[in-house]
Amino acid sequence: MIMISGQMDLELYFGPDKTKFHLDANSNYVLVPAGHWRVMSNATSDAVLLVVADSEYSEKDYIRNWNEYQEWFAGRSHGS
Repeated sequence: MIMISGQMDLELYFGPDKTKFHLDANSNYVLVPAGHWRVMSNATSDAVLLVVADSEYSEKDYIRNWNEYQEWFAGRSHGS
């Protein structure tokens, strides 16, 4: 993720662990590894975020519900 203009806040969760970022046009990029839940907030009206991916988008690769993510993460943590 690269902030082209404007600014926003980004929270990345890996299970219970959370990392916060404030992104603006002067920020470096943020690499989001697979298995992280992301929350974007406080975007300014001129915010433009560039997202570069290493594979084609597929809806089935995403979990859109926080509780489902928690269950998935718990299963992953125990080798399931």
